[in-house]
Amino acid sequence: MSYLDALPERYRVILCDIWGVVHDGVNLYPGAAERLLQWRSEGRTVILITNAPRTAEAVESQLARIGLPATHGMPYPQAARQELLP
Repeated sequence: MSYLDALPERYRVILCDIWGVVHDGVNLYPGAAERLLQWRSEGRTVILITNAPRTAEAVESQLARIGLPATHGMPYPQAARQELLP
């Protein structure tokens, strides 16, 4: 059992860094996509964040290439920025 399995329900918004948390630059980490989907299925809001000096489109493209397409329902950096900022 991981401490993430016991993440209390009061944590409704998950801000998840991409590099080093979801992938290593080439491959998704084992279980990363499944964990993100689990949190979404629990009704939590999952927002993927990055400080990579690349466009949102480049980040989205890389994530799709390694197995985490936008269809997973998690906003990518540009979408999150638009949702969170006035």
